[in-house]
Amino acid sequence: MGRRDESIRMYEDTLKLRRKVLGTAHHDTILTMHGLAKNYSEVGRLKEAIEMQEETLALSERVNGLEDHNTLLTKLALANSYFTSGRRDDALKMREEVVAIRREVSGPRDNNTLSAMHALVTSYSAAGRSEDAQRLRDELAGSNAGNPGIAIKNLKDAALQTWFGKEAEYDATCRRMLASAAPAHNVDVADRPAKLACLRPIADAGMREAVLTLARKAAELGKGNRKTQAWLQMTLGMAEYRNGSYQEAEAILGAVPGIITHDTYLPEVIEGTAGFYRAMSLFQLGRKDDARNLFTVTRVLMKPFPADENNPFAGGADQDDLILWLAYGEAKALLGEGE
Repeated sequence: MGRRDESIRMYEDTLKLRRKVLGTAHHDTILTMHGLAKNYSEVGRLKEAIEMQEETLALSERVNGLEDHNTLLTKLALANSYFTSGRRDDALKMREEVVAIRREVSGPRDNNTLSAMHALVTSYSAAGRSEDAQRLRDELAGSNAGNPGIAIKNLKDAALQTWFGKEAEYDATCRRMLASAAPAHNVDVADRPAKLACLRPIADAGMREAVLTLARKAAELGKGNRKTQAWLQMTLGMAEYRNGSYQEAEAILGAVPGIITHDTYLPEVIEGTAGFYRAMSLFQLGRKDDARNLFTVTRVLMKPFPADENNPFAGGADQDDLILWLAYGEAKALLGEGE
Protein backbone atom coordinates (compact mmCIF):
# COMPACT_ATOMS: atom_id res chain seq x y z
CA MET A 1 0.00 0.00 0.00
CA GLY A 2 3.02 2.28 -0.02
CA ARG A 3 3.03 2.75 3.78
CA ARG A 4 6.72 1.88 3.92
CA ASP A 5 7.62 3.94 7.01
CA GLU A 6 5.01 2.13 9.07
CA SER A 7 6.15 -1.20 7.69
CA ILE A 8 9.74 -0.49 8.64
CA ARG A 9 8.81 0.59 12.18
CA MET A 10 6.82 -2.61 12.68
CA TYR A 11 9.66 -4.75 11.33
CA GLU A 12 12.13 -3.00 13.65
CA ASP A 13 9.85 -3.51 16.65
CA THR A 14 9.28 -7.15 15.72
CA LEU A 15 13.01 -7.73 15.31
CA LYS A 16 13.75 -6.32 18.79
CA LEU A 17 11.10 -8.58 20.33
CA ARG A 18 12.20 -11.68 18.47
CA ARG A 19 15.84 -11.14 19.43
CA LYS A 20 14.74 -10.78 23.05
CA VAL A 21 12.27 -13.68 23.15
CA LEU A 22 13.65 -16.13 20.59
CA GLY A 23 17.30 -15.16 20.34
CA THR A 24 19.45 -13.84 17.53
CA ALA A 25 20.02 -17.20 15.88
CA HIS A 26 16.37 -18.30 15.72
CA HIS A 27 14.87 -19.05 12.29
CA ASP A 28 12.01 -16.54 12.74
CA THR A 29 14.42 -13.82 13.85
CA ILE A 30 16.45 -14.36 10.69
CA LEU A 31 13.30 -14.14 8.55
CA THR A 32 12.41 -10.80 10.18
CA MET A 33 15.90 -9.49 9.48
CA HIS A 34 15.51 -10.48 5.82
CA GLY A 35 12.17 -8.63 5.63
CA LEU A 36 13.53 -5.52 7.29
CA ALA A 37 16.52 -5.44 4.94
CA LYS A 38 14.15 -5.72 1.98
CA ASN A 39 12.17 -2.73 3.27
CA TYR A 40 15.35 -0.69 3.78
CA SER A 41 16.36 -1.44 0.19
CA GLU A 42 12.97 -0.51 -1.25
CA VAL A 43 13.01 2.95 0.36
CA GLY A 44 16.59 3.64 -0.74
CA ARG A 45 18.29 3.08 2.63
CA LEU A 46 20.93 1.03 0.86
CA LYS A 47 23.71 1.24 3.47
CA GLU A 48 21.38 -0.07 6.18
CA ALA A 49 20.03 -2.73 3.83
CA ILE A 50 23.52 -4.03 3.06
CA GLU A 51 24.52 -4.10 6.72
CA MET A 52 21.37 -6.02 7.64
CA GLN A 53 21.72 -8.40 4.67
CA GLU A 54 25.34 -9.17 5.51
CA GLU A 55 24.41 -9.93 9.12
CA THR A 56 21.39 -11.98 8.03
CA LEU A 57 23.40 -13.99 5.51
CA ALA A 58 26.08 -14.88 8.02
CA LEU A 59 23.46 -16.03 10.54
CA SER A 60 21.41 -17.95 7.99
CA GLU A 61 24.43 -19.78 6.62
CA ARG A 62 25.36 -20.84 10.16
CA VAL A 63 21.84 -21.72 11.35
CA ASN A 64 20.09 -22.92 8.18
CA GLY A 65 22.97 -23.98 5.96
CA LEU A 66 24.48 -22.79 2.69
CA GLU A 67 21.83 -24.47 0.53
CA ASP A 68 18.77 -23.33 2.49
CA HIS A 69 16.07 -21.51 0.51
CA ASN A 70 16.06 -18.43 2.76
CA THR A 71 19.85 -18.32 2.85
CA LEU A 72 19.87 -18.15 -0.92
CA LEU A 73 17.15 -15.49 -0.99
CA THR A 74 19.22 -13.33 1.34
CA LYS A 75 22.39 -13.98 -0.64
CA LEU A 76 20.77 -12.92 -3.90
CA ALA A 77 19.26 -9.83 -2.22
CA LEU A 78 22.70 -8.88 -0.91
CA ALA A 79 24.21 -9.41 -4.35
CA ASN A 80 21.58 -7.11 -5.83
CA SER A 81 22.37 -4.46 -3.21
CA TYR A 82 26.07 -4.79 -3.97
CA PHE A 83 25.30 -4.28 -7.67
CA THR A 84 23.20 -1.18 -6.98
CA SER A 85 25.90 0.28 -4.72
CA GLY A 86 28.58 -0.16 -7.40
CA ARG A 87 30.25 -3.29 -6.04
CA ARG A 88 29.75 -5.05 -9.37
CA ASP A 89 32.50 -7.68 -8.99
CA ASP A 90 31.20 -8.77 -5.58
CA ALA A 91 27.67 -8.93 -6.98
CA LEU A 92 28.74 -11.01 -9.98
CA LYS A 93 30.65 -13.53 -7.84
CA MET A 94 27.75 -13.89 -5.40
CA ARG A 95 25.15 -14.23 -8.17
CA GLU A 96 27.22 -16.98 -9.81
CA GLU A 97 27.32 -18.82 -6.49
CA VAL A 98 23.56 -18.53 -6.05
CA VAL A 99 22.85 -19.77 -9.59
CA ALA A 100 25.19 -22.75 -9.14
CA ILE A 101 23.53 -23.80 -5.86
CA ARG A 102 19.99 -23.17 -7.14
CA ARG A 103 20.62 -25.34 -10.20
CA GLU A 104 21.78 -28.17 -7.96
CA VAL A 105 19.21 -27.83 -5.17
CA SER A 106 16.09 -26.42 -6.84
CA GLY A 107 16.61 -27.55 -10.42
CA PRO A 108 17.30 -25.59 -13.62
CA ARG A 109 13.63 -24.69 -14.29
CA ASP A 110 12.62 -23.61 -10.79
CA ASN A 111 11.37 -20.02 -10.56
CA ASN A 112 14.02 -19.14 -7.97
CA THR A 113 16.76 -20.51 -10.23
CA LEU A 114 15.41 -18.49 -13.15
CA SER A 115 15.26 -15.30 -11.05
CA ALA A 116 18.89 -15.77 -10.03
CA MET A 117 19.84 -16.35 -13.68
CA HIS A 118 18.12 -13.10 -14.71
CA ALA A 119 20.20 -11.24 -12.12
CA LEU A 120 23.39 -12.91 -13.33
CA VAL A 121 22.63 -11.85 -16.93
CA THR A 122 22.66 -8.25 -15.69
CA SER A 123 26.04 -8.75 -14.04
CA TYR A 124 27.55 -10.39 -17.11
CA SER A 125 26.27 -7.58 -19.33
CA ALA A 126 27.64 -4.90 -17.00
CA ALA A 127 31.01 -6.67 -16.93
CA GLY A 128 31.19 -6.82 -20.72
CA ARG A 129 30.89 -10.62 -20.76
CA SER A 130 28.44 -10.57 -23.65
CA GLU A 131 28.86 -14.23 -24.63
CA ASP A 132 28.11 -15.42 -21.10
CA ALA A 133 25.12 -13.08 -20.93
CA GLN A 134 23.72 -14.35 -24.25
CA ARG A 135 24.24 -17.97 -23.23
CA LEU A 136 22.13 -17.39 -20.12
CA ARG A 137 19.49 -15.47 -22.10
CA ASP A 138 19.14 -18.40 -24.49
CA GLU A 139 18.82 -20.79 -21.58
CA LEU A 140 16.23 -18.57 -19.93
CA ALA A 141 14.21 -18.34 -23.12
CA GLY A 142 13.98 -22.10 -23.31
CA SER A 143 13.14 -22.46 -19.63
CA ASN A 144 10.52 -19.73 -19.60
CA ALA A 145 8.74 -21.15 -22.60
CA GLY A 146 7.89 -24.37 -20.83
CA ASN A 147 7.39 -23.00 -17.33
CA PRO A 148 3.73 -22.21 -16.63
CA GLY A 149 4.56 -20.40 -13.40
CA ILE A 150 6.86 -17.97 -15.21
CA ALA A 151 4.33 -17.49 -18.02
CA ILE A 152 1.52 -16.63 -15.58
CA LYS A 153 3.79 -14.32 -13.61
CA ASN A 154 4.72 -12.48 -16.80
CA LEU A 155 1.07 -12.19 -17.77
CA LYS A 156 0.30 -10.74 -14.34
CA ASP A 157 3.28 -8.36 -14.58
CA ALA A 158 2.20 -7.22 -18.05
CA ALA A 159 -1.34 -6.56 -16.87
CA LEU A 160 -0.07 -4.46 -13.96
CA GLN A 161 2.43 -2.63 -16.15
CA THR A 162 -0.37 -1.71 -18.56
CA TRP A 163 -2.71 -0.77 -15.72
CA PHE A 164 -0.16 1.66 -14.25
CA GLY A 165 1.06 2.99 -17.61
CA LYS A 166 4.59 1.58 -17.40
CA GLU A 167 5.06 1.34 -21.15
CA ALA A 168 8.81 0.63 -21.27
CA GLU A 169 8.51 -2.19 -18.73
CA TYR A 170 5.50 -3.62 -20.56
CA ASP A 171 7.31 -3.55 -23.91
CA ALA A 172 10.29 -5.37 -22.38
CA THR A 173 8.00 -8.04 -20.91
CA CYS A 174 6.31 -8.53 -24.28
CA ARG A 175 9.55 -8.89 -26.18
CA ARG A 176 10.99 -11.30 -23.62
CA MET A 177 7.92 -13.53 -23.69
CA LEU A 178 7.61 -13.46 -27.47
CA ALA A 179 11.26 -14.46 -27.80
CA SER A 180 10.73 -17.35 -25.38
CA ALA A 181 7.74 -18.60 -27.36
CA ALA A 182 9.60 -19.41 -30.57
CA PRO A 183 9.16 -22.12 -31.57
CA ALA A 184 5.87 -22.86 -29.82
CA HIS A 185 4.92 -26.50 -29.57
CA ASN A 186 2.14 -26.40 -26.97
CA VAL A 187 -0.95 -24.30 -26.42
CA ASP A 188 0.14 -22.28 -23.38
CA VAL A 189 3.54 -21.42 -24.82
CA ALA A 190 1.78 -19.84 -27.81
CA ASP A 191 -1.34 -18.42 -26.16
CA ARG A 192 -0.02 -16.58 -23.11
CA PRO A 193 2.64 -14.44 -24.84
CA ALA A 194 0.12 -13.58 -27.58
CA LYS A 195 -2.51 -12.52 -25.05
CA LEU A 196 0.11 -10.62 -23.03
CA ALA A 197 1.18 -8.62 -26.09
CA CYS A 198 -2.41 -7.65 -26.95
CA LEU A 199 -3.13 -5.67 -23.81
CA ARG A 200 -2.39 -2.41 -25.60
CA PRO A 201 -1.92 -1.30 -29.24
CA ILE A 202 1.17 -2.76 -30.94
CA ALA A 203 3.10 -0.13 -32.88
CA ASP A 204 5.69 -2.48 -34.39
CA ALA A 205 4.41 -4.26 -37.52
CA GLY A 206 6.78 -7.19 -37.05
CA MET A 207 5.57 -7.71 -33.50
CA ARG A 208 1.93 -7.55 -34.62
CA GLU A 209 2.60 -10.28 -37.16
CA ALA A 210 4.46 -12.42 -34.60
CA VAL A 211 1.62 -12.08 -32.11
CA LEU A 212 -1.01 -13.04 -34.67
CA THR A 213 1.06 -16.03 -35.76
CA LEU A 214 1.29 -17.23 -32.14
CA ALA A 215 -2.43 -16.74 -31.54
CA ARG A 216 -3.28 -18.72 -34.66
CA LYS A 217 -0.83 -21.43 -33.62
CA ALA A 218 -2.45 -21.66 -30.17
CA ALA A 219 -5.93 -21.91 -31.69
CA GLU A 220 -4.75 -24.68 -34.00
CA LEU A 221 -3.02 -26.60 -31.21
CA GLY A 222 -6.07 -26.29 -28.97
CA LYS A 223 -8.66 -27.56 -31.42
CA GLY A 224 -11.03 -30.05 -29.85
CA ASN A 225 -10.34 -29.01 -26.24
CA ARG A 226 -13.70 -27.76 -24.96
CA LYS A 227 -12.23 -26.30 -21.77
CA THR A 228 -9.75 -23.99 -23.48
CA GLN A 229 -11.24 -23.31 -26.89
CA ALA A 230 -13.10 -20.16 -25.83
CA TRP A 231 -9.93 -18.74 -24.23
CA LEU A 232 -7.90 -19.41 -27.36
CA GLN A 233 -10.50 -17.87 -29.67
CA MET A 234 -10.65 -14.81 -27.41
CA THR A 235 -6.87 -14.39 -27.73
CA LEU A 236 -7.05 -14.89 -31.50
CA GLY A 237 -9.76 -12.24 -31.75
CA MET A 238 -7.65 -9.85 -29.69
CA ALA A 239 -4.64 -10.48 -31.97
CA GLU A 240 -6.71 -9.95 -35.13
CA TYR A 241 -7.97 -6.67 -33.67
CA ARG A 242 -4.45 -5.48 -32.85
CA ASN A 243 -3.43 -6.40 -36.41
CA GLY A 244 -6.16 -4.18 -37.83
CA SER A 245 -8.16 -7.13 -39.16
CA TYR A 246 -11.42 -5.83 -37.73
CA GLN A 247 -13.76 -7.96 -39.83
CA GLU A 248 -11.96 -11.16 -38.81
CA ALA A 249 -11.76 -10.02 -35.19
CA GLU A 250 -15.49 -9.26 -35.05
CA ALA A 251 -16.40 -12.66 -36.47
CA ILE A 252 -14.09 -14.60 -34.16
CA LEU A 253 -15.06 -12.68 -31.02
CA GLY A 254 -18.74 -12.88 -31.87
CA ALA A 255 -18.51 -16.67 -31.87
CA VAL A 256 -16.85 -16.89 -28.46
CA PRO A 257 -20.02 -16.98 -26.30
CA GLY A 258 -21.31 -19.92 -28.34
CA ILE A 259 -18.27 -22.10 -27.57
CA ILE A 260 -18.24 -21.47 -23.82
CA THR A 261 -19.24 -24.69 -22.05
CA HIS A 262 -20.18 -25.63 -18.49
CA ASP A 263 -16.56 -26.59 -17.72
CA THR A 264 -14.95 -23.47 -19.25
CA TYR A 265 -12.82 -21.62 -16.70
CA LEU A 266 -14.08 -18.09 -15.82
CA PRO A 267 -16.71 -17.89 -18.58
CA GLU A 268 -17.86 -14.42 -17.49
CA VAL A 269 -14.32 -13.05 -17.90
CA ILE A 270 -13.99 -14.57 -21.37
CA GLU A 271 -17.38 -13.29 -22.50
CA GLY A 272 -16.70 -9.83 -21.07
CA THR A 273 -13.22 -9.44 -22.57
CA ALA A 274 -14.36 -10.79 -25.93
CA GLY A 275 -17.38 -8.48 -25.81
CA PHE A 276 -15.33 -5.34 -25.29
CA TYR A 277 -12.85 -6.26 -28.04
CA ARG A 278 -15.74 -7.09 -30.35
CA ALA A 279 -17.35 -3.71 -29.55
CA MET A 280 -14.10 -2.00 -30.53
CA SER A 281 -13.97 -4.03 -33.75
CA LEU A 282 -17.55 -3.03 -34.62
CA PHE A 283 -16.69 0.61 -33.95
CA GLN A 284 -13.65 0.43 -36.24
CA LEU A 285 -15.89 -1.09 -38.94
CA GLY A 286 -18.21 1.93 -38.71
CA ARG A 287 -21.01 0.06 -36.92
CA LYS A 288 -21.03 2.53 -34.06
CA ASP A 289 -24.56 1.93 -32.80
CA ASP A 290 -23.98 -1.83 -32.67
CA ALA A 291 -20.68 -1.20 -30.89
CA ARG A 292 -22.28 0.99 -28.22
CA ASN A 293 -25.17 -1.43 -27.68
CA LEU A 294 -22.76 -4.34 -27.19
CA PHE A 295 -20.58 -2.23 -24.89
CA THR A 296 -23.59 -1.38 -22.72
CA VAL A 297 -24.72 -5.00 -22.43
CA THR A 298 -21.19 -6.23 -21.70
CA ARG A 299 -20.58 -3.55 -19.09
CA VAL A 300 -23.74 -4.56 -17.18
CA LEU A 301 -22.49 -8.15 -16.97
CA MET A 302 -18.90 -7.19 -16.07
CA LYS A 303 -17.38 -7.96 -12.70
CA PRO A 304 -17.34 -4.71 -10.66
CA PHE A 305 -14.35 -2.44 -11.17
CA PRO A 306 -11.77 -2.59 -8.33
CA ALA A 307 -12.68 -0.34 -5.39
CA ASP A 308 -9.06 0.78 -5.08
CA GLU A 309 -7.50 1.32 -8.50
CA ASN A 310 -4.06 1.50 -6.88
CA ASN A 311 -4.52 -2.05 -5.60
CA PRO A 312 -6.45 -3.83 -8.37
CA PHE A 313 -5.77 -7.34 -7.06
CA ALA A 314 -7.47 -6.68 -3.73
CA GLY A 315 -10.53 -8.79 -3.08
CA GLY A 316 -9.23 -11.87 -4.90
CA ALA A 317 -8.94 -10.44 -8.43
CA ASP A 318 -6.22 -11.80 -10.71
CA GLN A 319 -4.59 -11.03 -14.05
CA ASP A 320 -7.63 -12.23 -16.01
CA ASP A 321 -9.88 -9.75 -14.20
CA LEU A 322 -7.35 -7.00 -14.88
CA ILE A 323 -7.28 -7.87 -18.59
CA LEU A 324 -11.08 -7.59 -18.64
CA TRP A 325 -10.99 -4.18 -16.92
CA LEU A 326 -8.27 -2.96 -19.28
CA ALA A 327 -10.45 -3.99 -22.25
CA TYR A 328 -13.38 -2.12 -20.70
CA GLY A 329 -11.29 1.03 -20.23
CA GLU A 330 -9.95 0.95 -23.78
CA ALA A 331 -13.40 0.33 -25.29
CA LYS A 332 -14.94 3.05 -23.18
CA ALA A 333 -12.35 5.58 -24.39
CA LEU A 334 -12.66 4.53 -28.05
CA LEU A 335 -16.45 4.62 -28.09
CA GLY A 336 -16.60 7.86 -26.11
CA GLU A 337 -18.86 6.29 -23.52
CA GLY A 338 -19.49 8.13 -20.25
CA GLU A 339 -20.26 6.60 -16.91
